[in-house]
Amino acid sequence: MLAADDAVHLPIAADKLKDGDLHRYAWVSSEGKVVRFFVIDRFPGEWSPAVVFDACMLCGDTGYAMQGDQVMCIGCGVRLFRPSVGKTGGCNPVPIEDWVMNADEIRIPRKSLEAGLQLFKAVVELEVVDPVDGSRLKNTTAPHRYSYGTKTYFFASEANYQRFVDDPELFIKD
Repeated sequence: MLAADDAVHLPIAADKLKDGDLHRYAWVSSEGKVVRFFVIDRFPGEWSPAVVFDACMLCGDTGYAMQGDQVMCIGCGVRLFRPSVGKTGGCNPVPIEDWVMNADEIRIPRKSLEAGLQLFKAVVELEVVDPVDGSRLKNTTAPHRYSYGTKTYFFASEANYQRFVDDPELFIKD
């Protein structure tokens, strides 16, 4: 889902995002964590989108649903004042920072999505590559993992893990 510029691009085609509905998306990080987010027009008829994580600081990642023309927290049932979606606090969805919009699309940088990693629990199984020896393994069953910078690396052996920890820059390719 990430483009070559390291961002997610959501087309604003045929006014689809302007219809007043909640439009759901998911991004899967390199470690397999599923980060859910949505776009909604806060002021129908005026095109004022909010781009937010499908989670809040109070109820966690239970998410949101539309009930009639209102956004509702699935965790506690609170109905949100639609114009407040995109603002911090209470049971509002956590805002995504630094997204930009032009006439054709909404662009969300990878770093902005990574900021939401701690909000979500779901992990999908991915094939990953041990950066030390190139062996292929699954993120969910790899015997060793190490977070460095904004990425988690997976290792087939203790020896590979230790070599990486001792000098990560030796194995990281841009």
